[in-house]
Amino acid sequence: MNAMDIVELVTPAELEAAMRDHLARRRLPDEFLYLGPEGAGQWLDLDESAAFGVASDLTDLLRASVADIAAEVPEDVTVVGLGVGGGRKERILLEALPPRPGRRYLAVDVSRPLVETALDAVADLPVDACGATARIDDLDRLRPHAEPPLLLCLLGNTFSNAEPHHLLEAVRRWLAHGDHFLFDCHLGPDPRHDDPAWRREVEAAYGSAENARFNLGPLTARGVPEDACRFSLRLGRVPSRLGPTWRTTKTIRMLRDVEVPFEGGPVRLNEGDAIGMGFTYKHTRRQVIRWLTEAGFGVRALFADRGRTNLLVLAQKGARSHR
Repeated sequence: MNAMDIVELVTPAELEAAMRDHLARRRLPDEFLYLGPEGAGQWLDLDESAAFGVASDLTDLLRASVADIAAEVPEDVTVVGLGVGGGRKERILLEALPPRPGRRYLAVDVSRPLVETALDAVADLPVDACGATARIDDLDRLRPHAEPPLLLCLLGNTFSNAEPHHLLEAVRRWLAHGDHFLFDCHLGPDPRHDDPAWRREVEAAYGSAENARFNLGPLTARGVPEDACRFSLRLGRVPSRLGPTWRTTKTIRMLRDVEVPFEGGPVRLNEGDAIGMGFTYKHTRRQVIRWLTEAGFGVRALFADRGRTNLLVLAQKGARSHR
């Protein structure tokens, strides 16, 4: 592949049909938030917004830890950014790795505009960069495009936006024993004790006007007026196999009847309809480590910020933990 090749493992037509099908069932999974130039642009704006400090805090943690991470991985590693977004964090990592001829980088996202942005972000670096449009469920199909040993990066709190056992099982199946897995997450306090001030802080960040605009984007980009729908978010405790944990719940409520246009025909939404969306977990540090251990990963390195509210983990399948 040359420096700007992008392989489409999921096509715009497939995503269009999938979004129409989900919306007809009053569901809007988060992968559809990033689609098209509008979705990509709104995510990049939110990622850099002062109102959404989670993103900048995780970037700061990576920047502070990146030299130690680079020292832990093989010199000839291929960097794979899964859910790469604009690619800012992957660039930080690539800049920290020792210069090496033929350094490889695979930028992966469900959104082609975001993949293109991520590749543009490293155009001046001496890396052999290519991209792929894919979902996490497409990991098995990515293998021919990623030469081992791999450093699979899941940065930007994406780990928290999935069921941890399903995500880690998919990653474990995909990685070989010499590969590494790097991810970050924003943590929560012990769910056995309520913390109203923390809950208000999280709900304010995730329920901000900027975040609401981003979450309504798949509808407004198709002509649905902003005043025809309302975004809401709440944070609560939910059970898990590892005990109670925190999780956000997102909903779009329709305030009047609308039709959402699609190539396969419009989807009619009625006043009062509630559209279920994605979620974000706020695990504790202990829960994150237990999820990894149960999935067969060893922790090679752990990094936390001063407030211990953000965690960066370097893990390896089947390895002994060093922490």
